[in-house]
Amino acid sequence: MTFEKPYRQEGTTGMYQSLLWCLAVVGSRSGYVGESWGEFYTYFKKNFMGVLWDESGMERVARKVIRLSEHGIPPEWDAAWTRIDAMLTHEAHAIAQLDLSAMSLAELRAAYDRMFALDQEMWAISIFIDTFDPGFDRAEIERIQQMYGFTDHELQVLLTPREPSYLSEWGHALTQLRAGTLLRSDLHDRFFWFATNYSSFSELTDVLIENSVGHTEDDIFVSPEEEERTTLAAHGLNENPLAFFRSLTTWRDTRKRLNYTGIYGLVRILREVMLRHSIDPVLVNGVRIDQIDALFAGELSNEAVRSQCEDSVLLHVTADGRFEFTYGNEAKLLWDSLTAAESTDVSELKGMIASKGKATGTVRVVLEAHHESAKAMQAGDILITSMTRPEFVPLMKLAGAIVTNEGGITSHAAIVSRELKKPCIIGTKIATQVFKDGDVVEVDAFSGIVRRI
Repeated sequence: MTFEKPYRQEGTTGMYQSLLWCLAVVGSRSGYVGESWGEFYTYFKKNFMGVLWDESGMERVARKVIRLSEHGIPPEWDAAWTRIDAMLTHEAHAIAQLDLSAMSLAELRAAYDRMFALDQEMWAISIFIDTFDPGFDRAEIERIQQMYGFTDHELQVLLTPREPSYLSEWGHALTQLRAGTLLRSDLHDRFFWFATNYSSFSELTDVLIENSVGHTEDDIFVSPEEEERTTLAAHGLNENPLAFFRSLTTWRDTRKRLNYTGIYGLVRILREVMLRHSIDPVLVNGVRIDQIDALFAGELSNEAVRSQCEDSVLLHVTADGRFEFTYGNEAKLLWDSLTAAESTDVSELKGMIASKGKATGTVRVVLEAHHESAKAMQAGDILITSMTRPEFVPLMKLAGAIVTNEGGITSHAAIVSRELKKPCIIGTKIATQVFKDGDVVEVDAFSGIVRRI
């Protein structure tokens, strides 16, 4: 099946890690929003993920969330988010302190189930965020801007989060460590999950900390609260009419931290179980969530998990929430047929303007901030990616301009590019397929066009 309005996302991630949110999308029909996105397809191979959504389903959910959040994030959502943040972080931290090798399989399973339940609750409350990725926030933000006559600068002030991002907190903590005002043990306690991401698991080591201390600047966070009050007073307002969209940015950042934290706890346990059953723990990304019972029972083989980790796997989530898997060459052919309608034989693309400006430079396509492609990034290069995340900030500072496939006005790329005053075009959908490393492009973020020259 092909969608009338297909929306494609891609990135570096393991299958196991992605299936966590896939379950939440299905569960959203009875969750906080009470609305399902409908069916979708997800393709996996060697820690690469592609997703094909029905954009109309995403828009339906996004518009319902906007209606529910007319006066900001619903208080009951906010309370639940605060609670799950504390509980999930506490549970993962407890797992970090355990000697897993001394635990029985039953004890490991109980710890896994507790962590899994908390992780799923985290996704259930926050999965709505992704429905805004095609840019459904833009029209509503522009409507509010015109209604109140906010300037572009005032708009930026009202959309800027009041709290620092987790990466800003990490950088500040490293500065404190360097200055001797923070103990290394306290840093480990706060950021025990920091070395784990969507596709790789690692403990936070002293070596990583030392390397980070030498390469991290302390970006002193300045709250926009005072300037926000001034802006609202100038327009005779008592409340920020863009509070929901500002909260959306904060929730995205918090969810990134909680996602990594949850993955840390779950994968740490699974790796121990895999070791006991003679399965290479590096292959954890290839474990399907519906195979967890078999994994704990020792009924999965190293070969089977390796195949799922390295070969093509296509997941079709049906309209009624069923998971249908296809493997190998058949999966690849099906995925190619689903995405064949996306013409990449073009020399220019149009997207949404996130930050105005114009720049010309050499393309650097980076799908994962820590991969080899990122190391080749030079000052002035044009950063092209699916969607930026907090770990992309050093690359964004180097870039002459930023171009993304995905994202709305409240996306990470949009917020950070405006702070950095870098030209940025978002929502091109296929920039990472159209442009290649070494291409020279012009990014015209006045007209919203990226063209090869």
